[in-house]
Amino acid sequence: MVPMERKILRGDRYSQILQSGLVRPRFLRKNELEGQWRQTLPNLARLPEPFPIFSADEESILAWGYPVYRSEGMRRLRSQLERQIGRELEYRNLKKPDPDDRRKLVRGREGITESLENAFLNAMLNDYGRSLVEVFVLWLSTDIQKLLAAVPRFLKNNSTAREDINVTVRQLASMLGGLMLKGVTQAGDQVRNLSDTPERTKSSPLFDLICRDPLLLVEESLPSSPDRLAFLLSSHSVGDVKTLLALSSKVGEKFSEILRRRPEWRGIIRHVCGSDFNPTGPDAALELSFLDLVETVGLSVDLGLEQDVIPKLQTLGLRLKGLELAATLRKGILAVDRNSEGQWEMKVGGRRAVIAASSRPYDFAAHGVVESAVFRFGLIYDLTNFTAVLEEVRRAGRSAEEKALQFMYVFQSRTEQIQVGRRLTFEKFMGDGAFFSARRAARTLAAACEIQQAYDRLRHEGFPFDKGLRIAVNAAEYRLLPMRGADAGRPTYEFFGHGIVELARLTTGKSTREVSQVAELLVHAGYDPEHVDDFLRPLIEARVKKTGQARRLYAATLDDHGELINEGIVLTVAFVEALGLELGTCALWEGESDGLRWLVLDIDPGGQNPLLVGIRLLGVARLKGLEPVELVEGLPWPEKGPPPLRRLKQTTDLVDALRRVGGLESSDADSPETRTISEDLVVVNFTETTGMPRWILGEYRSSDDVILHGLHVPLVVPPDAGPIEMWLFRSRFDLAGMYEVLRRESSGVARPMSQMREQKDFRVWFLAAPHRSP
Repeated sequence: MVPMERKILRGDRYSQILQSGLVRPRFLRKNELEGQWRQTLPNLARLPEPFPIFSADEESILAWGYPVYRSEGMRRLRSQLERQIGRELEYRNLKKPDPDDRRKLVRGREGITESLENAFLNAMLNDYGRSLVEVFVLWLSTDIQKLLAAVPRFLKNNSTAREDINVTVRQLASMLGGLMLKGVTQAGDQVRNLSDTPERTKSSPLFDLICRDPLLLVEESLPSSPDRLAFLLSSHSVGDVKTLLALSSKVGEKFSEILRRRPEWRGIIRHVCGSDFNPTGPDAALELSFLDLVETVGLSVDLGLEQDVIPKLQTLGLRLKGLELAATLRKGILAVDRNSEGQWEMKVGGRRAVIAASSRPYDFAAHGVVESAVFRFGLIYDLTNFTAVLEEVRRAGRSAEEKALQFMYVFQSRTEQIQVGRRLTFEKFMGDGAFFSARRAARTLAAACEIQQAYDRLRHEGFPFDKGLRIAVNAAEYRLLPMRGADAGRPTYEFFGHGIVELARLTTGKSTREVSQVAELLVHAGYDPEHVDDFLRPLIEARVKKTGQARRLYAATLDDHGELINEGIVLTVAFVEALGLELGTCALWEGESDGLRWLVLDIDPGGQNPLLVGIRLLGVARLKGLEPVELVEGLPWPEKGPPPLRRLKQTTDLVDALRRVGGLESSDADSPETRTISEDLVVVNFTETTGMPRWILGEYRSSDDVILHGLHVPLVVPPDAGPIEMWLFRSRFDLAGMYEVLRRESSGVARPMSQMREQKDFRVWFLAAPHRSP
């Protein structure tokens, strides 16, 4: 990410709309457009920050703004508003309306109020500091303004006078603004009752600004005509708007005369009010800094400004600045639709464009407003035996503690450099490590390899936390929980759900975590860390079973019970599948390292130097609280190690390539020729009533047509795997091994084949010979 883009993403978001949407500002000054508006209009500082809308490949920003999904519910609300405007116009055209006509009109207004109340209630209950009410007001006022813009054409066709047209439109805007106020008030009362709070919810300054004056419900931006501006502005808070605007114009003329006599004032004005301010224009007396200056130096009388008028001009000037700010930010409302293929789509530069699938547009008609589920690539690293090492350092004295702190600072700095360079997002620290998320699989895996390499270099430099580094990477659906941070106006998001649980389990494994917990317990109880290590070493070696697979310093293995021992980099099969789709057809090699066969690929083909990574199938792991998951080990391919053995055929299906290279086989494992598969082992597939595919592995008993020890297995068949029989034949040993692991944990259930044959899309194969079926 380039430095400027990184800066924009971190803070200068408003300027993306303010500086592009307001070409010729009238009331806002240049410094206010660049951010000073927060000091000028502190009540509006709760305005929501615009979001970057990414392209379909998530590599570029197409626009900045507030994406709103035009869902069925949102379209219904717009239709409701449109029909009500039609009813209002028809009612006004009636010469002698009867009570029934009036009742229909009132019912329509009550229906809109109820719909608005539900939408506002939805926004309030799910706000968490995200300014959802403000975004809804921006969208709603935009829709109302567009609907009211069509009213003059309708009235002209009925030969209505121009003055009457303007009055009618203003009355409609005031009526709709009143319905918005009523809807938000009733929603606020509901929230108050639900929370059992006696005080009323404070209204939003942006809401008051847009709804209490009909201006922004009628006009897209502030009109240049003073008469039109005065006509649409309420006088309840600033007095006679038309008189004040005329006075401001006269002040500009009088100051023009002063400049002719005293030209040195130009430099003073430029210094105090900014180079973009025109002190001789019709809006001169509406600029606060100018009013402060003339009052301070005693020019008020010369300019015809009485003492009691200056506060009114200041109030009107602030209101006009706020209206101009709201009108400009409202241009950031971006309508988003689903196309026929289910992709997000919106208009960019006059053309329809597909935007990132990870976009989460607002939908105020849907529960929660913003979809909490996101698909991300996650990465967690965890320092092995961190607590025990920390206790050793503490006992070694102050000097050792300071040295460890310096090393930890260097490690965190190098990790941050990798994170920024690979465009990962730091989410939070977790225990002895950290959690990152990303939108690209290749960047995530590259970061995992580079973090391991950075850690290895520090180990050789004397890093005290030298017991190892566990890394886990996955591709999963995460849930984002909005949380109020220290800055109440800017929420933070907490990742939770299956994705984060899976990563945590993959990082620590189960058995090794149990040993680590015992070690920490003994160390905290006062036992010497070295004695604890000596005491637990036989248990660790027995659980890990130091085979050829585990002789490497950074290695991941599965024990005989399907439990994960992760001291290296572990990936999920879902992540590898996504990596293959992302890289496309890329160069692949078969390599050998430490007596194991690896699939080797370059995960940074566009980089200056190739970044070769080896991956191999580990097998199916049983992780605490989770469904069985198939895992892959990753390894930064040694620069000075043996070169890859041979070039393989290019493919996007990395999982299939992994199985072809060797899958679960190792140097001391039996070859496929020596392994056998039970002739009774079958694979059953059918579609459930929910539309989800169901896969079952079990042992077929022909005497009564029953499957014994049937186990549900979440299989994923690659889309380009070819005939299912061929895929089953290629994967038969892996599937048989998976079944063996699962059978150690569960006896399964007996299922009559006759019942399953009645299911939709039923198919069955003998795994040893998939061309045959019972």
